[in-house]
Amino acid sequence: MSKKVSITLPDHVYSLALRKSKLTHGENNFSGYLRELVCNEFTENELKTELIKLNEPLWLGITKTSEYATTCQVCTNTISPGEVICYTNLGFKEDYKNWVHKNCCRKE
Repeated sequence: MSKKVSITLPDHVYSLALRKSKLTHGENNFSGYLRELVCNEFTENELKTELIKLNEPLWLGITKTSEYATTCQVCTNTISPGEVICYTNLGFKEDYKNWVHKNCCRKE
């Protein structure tokens, strides 16, 4: 059984959570991300840590030319062979998912 609820978030929290949800749950699944946070019973400190991670740079300084087609985990668009991609610290177990469009990397 589930119950639909509405929540109010400060703008900065919403912005960070929306960015995180796009990385982990796809472009249009913000509610799925929030549901997972609730179901995982994150503590306040764990949630703060997750939000801090969003401000860390993705860029690890490694670029190369893509050799095959795959999907960018940041923008969810196709990475075509020949495009310049960069390695990130997104933390996926499948190493190829950590390679994203060069323009999707943050240099901070």
